[in-house]
Amino acid sequence: MASENIDAVAEIALAANEQFTSAHPGAETSVGVISPTLRSMGVQADAVNIDCGHSGKRLVLILLDQNPDRVGIGIGQKETIGDYELIRQMRIEDLDMSDVLELLEARFIVNKP
Repeated sequence: MASENIDAVAEIALAANEQFTSAHPGAETSVGVISPTLRSMGVQADAVNIDCGHSGKRLVLILLDQNPDRVGIGIGQKETIGDYELIRQMRIEDLDMSDVLELLEARFIVNKP
């Protein structure tokens, strides 16, 4: 089951978010585990999301029960649950804080110079 790896993914997301908000305090981000919501909708998966109040975007790190050693990374609007663009998939053991931070920098900053 994917839940075996959700804590590790959540720790990576929290570390990346902390570094991102240090560099961009106006981003107004939050990190959450949305597994109960997904499972109540019938999706057999666990997920961590990072929402950005400034841009209105959501980054989702999803672990499907059928493929528990991989993490899917998606981006969408935080108001639109389940409608995400899949950016990539990778082995959980290869995911690190810099991967997530890079995505936050690329996708959450609205007014880039």
